[in-house]
Amino acid sequence: MVSSDTRVQIVAMALAAFVLAAFAILAPEDPGMGWLAAFLTVFYAITFGGAHLYLYLRGEGGDLPRSARGRFLLTLGIVIPLWVGGFVLQDATILSVPANLLLGGISVVVFAVYFITEARSGYGTVRSASDSR
Repeated sequence: MVSSDTRVQIVAMALAAFVLAAFAILAPEDPGMGWLAAFLTVFYAITFGGAHLYLYLRGEGGDLPRSARGRFLLTLGIVIPLWVGGFVLQDATILSVPANLLLGGISVVVFAVYFITEARSGYGTVRSASDSR
């Protein structure tokens, strides 16, 4: 039996594929690798972020707590614009630092904070479950 998470993921992937197809139709003749990578990043964001957002708003999600979905969405909301900016602004500089390097570095820090937060949350959940026994 297919779970509701899987059904939502399939719908989000279909929507993301539609957006990607629209880009392929409407894109300039040679959009460049930066724009292509940016749109593939948006495809990822719609596929995974869209499914998590839908389930977060409905309060559903099986094994994944609502707070974990919220943290994932927050991280995605910060990282995706950083990645898209890094891909699109490949030749630009911010404060005399290459934009893609600066934005990539910030996204690494955001991911590190996300993983540490998730690890602490998981540890707290396991710890409280073992204390209640």
